[in-house]
Amino acid sequence: MNGHQPQTATGRTGARALALRGQLILLGAAMLIGTGTVVWIASDLFAAPSIWRFAMVAGAILAVLVLCLALAWRLVEQCQGIVNDLVGALERVAEGDLSHRMDEAGNGETRRAASAFNLAVENAARRADHLKRSSLKRVQAAIDLRESRELATAIQETALDSIITIDSRGVILAFNAAAEATFGFKTSEAIGKSIAELILPERLREPYRRGLAQYLKTGEGPILGKRVEMQALRAGGEELPVEVAVVANPLRGSVCFTATIRDLTDRKQAEKELARAAMYDRLTGLPNRTLLMDRVQQALARIRRSRGMFALMFLDFDRFKLINDSLGHDVGDALLCEIATRLTSELRCGDSLTRSDWGTSAARMGGDEFVVMLDPIWQPEDALAVADRLLAALAQPYHLGAHEVFSTASIGIVVARGDYERAEDLIRDADTAMYEAKRAGKARYAVFDEEMRTRVQRRHLLENELRRAIEGEQFSLVYQPIVSLETGRLKSVEALLRWLHPAQGYISPAEFIPIAEESDLILHIGQWVLNEATRQMAQWVERLGPAAPPTVSINLSRKQFAQSDLAEQVRAAADNVDLPPNRIQLEITEDTFASDVPTAIATMNAIKRLGFLLAIDDFGTGCSSFSSLHEFPADVLKLDRSLLVDIETSKQTAALVHALAILTNNLGLAIVAEGVERESEVVILRELGCHFGQGYYFARPLAPDAFAEFALRQIADESSVIPAASLDRRWAELDSPSANLCTTSE
Repeated sequence: MNGHQPQTATGRTGARALALRGQLILLGAAMLIGTGTVVWIASDLFAAPSIWRFAMVAGAILAVLVLCLALAWRLVEQCQGIVNDLVGALERVAEGDLSHRMDEAGNGETRRAASAFNLAVENAARRADHLKRSSLKRVQAAIDLRESRELATAIQETALDSIITIDSRGVILAFNAAAEATFGFKTSEAIGKSIAELILPERLREPYRRGLAQYLKTGEGPILGKRVEMQALRAGGEELPVEVAVVANPLRGSVCFTATIRDLTDRKQAEKELARAAMYDRLTGLPNRTLLMDRVQQALARIRRSRGMFALMFLDFDRFKLINDSLGHDVGDALLCEIATRLTSELRCGDSLTRSDWGTSAARMGGDEFVVMLDPIWQPEDALAVADRLLAALAQPYHLGAHEVFSTASIGIVVARGDYERAEDLIRDADTAMYEAKRAGKARYAVFDEEMRTRVQRRHLLENELRRAIEGEQFSLVYQPIVSLETGRLKSVEALLRWLHPAQGYISPAEFIPIAEESDLILHIGQWVLNEATRQMAQWVERLGPAAPPTVSINLSRKQFAQSDLAEQVRAAADNVDLPPNRIQLEITEDTFASDVPTAIATMNAIKRLGFLLAIDDFGTGCSSFSSLHEFPADVLKLDRSLLVDIETSKQTAALVHALAILTNNLGLAIVAEGVERESEVVILRELGCHFGQGYYFARPLAPDAFAEFALRQIADESSVIPAASLDRRWAELDSPSANLCTTSE
């Protein structure tokens, strides 16, 4: 069936068929009645006159004929109606209305005709529906094929990768826009050409032909279904790296091949840049730590096989942090680049970066740390000669835009003779030697040796032991008096740290303090000293009364002074023991604040606002400047022992101390001479205007109880006051105009 209910006809044909049957019955009945009437009349007319008999028979026959003609005419009309209905139904079907149906309500031939007609129409409807569906499928397939081809063409033409189609002979059939851009040939130039002759380097053409022949013979090819990197040719003849993927497509009994080709030029360049970035410093262009370590390891392996030696120099630049922080990171970066340029230009050819057979000669480890590798050297003195040359070149001023800066180098040198296994160990020892050069005064080199190794090992041991000392309460404080040079009375006391190791005994502060300052251990130790000194001072105030020292002086390390909450730490320590702030004096050295004077002044002011006293310790050992003293809110200036060594024999030293005494007096500062050991020094210092002294002449550092006895004797024994003594040399004899020295800037 056609899938829907057939539409019912009007019913005229069935009605007409019923009427026709009725009329045929009437016609038959009329003929029977007419025949009977004629016979009856004829039987009666035999007795009538012949003329009458003839007239009556003729009239009856005529009536019967008229009636039969009328009935026949009506019968013909009814048949014509049925035929018309059938023709109308056929016309509607012919016009395409396959839903039309004839009424099958009649019987006999009419019903059979209607049923046959309806069946024929239904079969025709089914065939038409089938044809329609098949046609729609064929039309849709044609549309899909056209759209697919259009889409494939659009994809091929807009693809970023080159797409080239060739036939079984290698002749180009299709060449998309990306291929034009990649290879420099127009599509019209490429179509019909051999792909091998067009874009393959000559060395690859024969392997290509063998692979094509192999596929045509066996159905297998060396690169089909794979991604292969190779070289290709541009129109100008230059080669480019490409990635190729090839698929085979059957085509009318033959085969064609479609190659998708990706230009790898940018990717290869990016890979090179990434590889360089992994091995070279981005800022200076020098090899980085990774490449250096690899080259050093190779050099170590070589000298173990063939003996020989090479040297490694570890360079760190003095004052770089100050330049970087004060002038900005741009200037700091420019300085690093200039350093790299000088290193490269100063190294001899055999040590230059271009020597691929040995390795790199200069590398940047990070920050302001550089390493120079001298490979090979014939004797250790070769490395020393290069170091001297580098020190001289690197000490020259650097002109960085509008700035002229100075930054010398400290160099650690280690010579490898096959006694090293790992590059890390060699770098470590060179770094150790560099720090020895810094400790010795900077702007110099130091050569790593076994003695240095021993010192380094001891420093490492002491650093570990320091951690245990903090936890094991191995620290203690001793106290050295500070007295008036005029009266000899106690003015203050300085707290000094001591370390009693359970196995090694007393360890000198000169040995362990620098180690602690290199790590954060100094912060823990400094906090302990602050708490212990304030506690002890509060105890003396309570026990000794008037005999207690007026103040206790506590040293601060550089890292302590750099803490943003230093003032609060000191106040907390004083509050914990109810000690007034004016009984605590904090000592800081010149180098503590030399790198950042504004920040140092802000910290000093914060301390002063809380009521604590400040002293500048070891004055004369750093970048001392008379003219800047007034900027610091200090109360006391302590002269380093180095200024007193030849004070009795040097007019210049005496004049310098006298000028300082005048300057500090005018600024309202007290001046303390450290390291006083002889009475003659006391006499001349007092004559030069120095107020107070500290040193072995007055007392060695004392334990708390011993210091308490010292303080009590000061009160009980007036004879402790130092008597005035005549000078062996009068100030006039020194004949040095102190007024001129007051203007000395450094």
